[in-house]
Amino acid sequence: MMGGDPLLECDEGEFMRRWRELRRHPGHGEPLVVHFAGHGIQAGSGGLYLAASGGEAREDLLADTCVSFGRLLEGAENCGRPVLFLLDVCEAGQAVVQQQLADLAARRRQDAPRNVWIIGACTSGAVTYGARFSTATATILHQLADGDLDITPTVEYVPLADFAVAVDRHLARTDRAAGRPRQTLLLTPQVRADPEPQPFFRNPAHTADPRGDLLAGMDPRLREFALGCAPGLDPLHFATRAAGNPTANDILFSGRRSPLDRIQAWTERPACRSGTAPGGHRRTGQRKVRAPRRHRLPAPPRTGPPRQPCRPGGRALRPPATGHRARRPRPPAHPPADHRLPAPPTPPPEAAWHRPDPHRIRRAITAVRRPGRR
Repeated sequence: MMGGDPLLECDEGEFMRRWRELRRHPGHGEPLVVHFAGHGIQAGSGGLYLAASGGEAREDLLADTCVSFGRLLEGAENCGRPVLFLLDVCEAGQAVVQQQLADLAARRRQDAPRNVWIIGACTSGAVTYGARFSTATATILHQLADGDLDITPTVEYVPLADFAVAVDRHLARTDRAAGRPRQTLLLTPQVRADPEPQPFFRNPAHTADPRGDLLAGMDPRLREFALGCAPGLDPLHFATRAAGNPTANDILFSGRRSPLDRIQAWTERPACRSGTAPGGHRRTGQRKVRAPRRHRLPAPPRTGPPRQPCRPGGRALRPPATGHRARRPRPPAHPPADHRLPAPPTPPPEAAWHRPDPHRIRRAITAVRRPGRR
């Protein structure tokens, strides 16, 4: 719980006593964050119970030995302070179901302000183990404190939707690397188009005037770009995101580190340095250059029908026809000499068509000047 030391191996009575103290503490509207990691049990009535020390999973003993989330939710709704529940338990999605049912029972207006939010490690009916959600949450909080989380500087507090997405992505990466099935995180649904204030995690990159702060210390090469951007385009967010550093002053985009490393490792392969196509050939102008054998890439596997045998000329041999469908003999490729048409006259060179004849020009001029002729 935010605002006190963590409770370890506490029973139901001690947990509820500490919960009452936190709610009654005069904090002038300070937010409360309750993170519970342990076992979750769904009762037959649909309620979610958090297993405390000495808890019994029997249906008739759940209410006496385990913490009822319904009681926690009702107390949080009535305390008048922002409360966030982070539940790393099995059946965590049932807490979101209980919250929605409570809204329906109270006939809560859709535009009414909300003060309780829930982020669950898994859906209702699913299991979670190994404190993976808690580890991913701690990692994202460290990234937020170090300024490595990609959050626009125009918001004072990190939206819970963005925070939940960051935790979900980190959890998906670690599960995929370990070969584990992926968990599905759940969040209190947001029905309003304009986000409500969620004052739990302050944004370290927040600034009241991001455009003015950007122009004050910007490199002159990027000043024209920033001046041409509308305030809604948030040029500071764009430039810092492209640079990969939320506190960068001199921005010169050169790409992300991990993609550049992968591209460099791929380009350093011998086959990529030679630049050959499958089969070992590459185009250089109109010439075909044969690459060394050790740099040739293997030809792609043939997926079409098998090739037919070919004669030395290169034409495929067809199976011989039989019966009444036998083919007629083909005419010879070149007819006899007595049946050939005379070859057309060879045209003069191209230059002869354009070279002027001085004698022809002189005769034409003389014929025009000669009297008695038209």
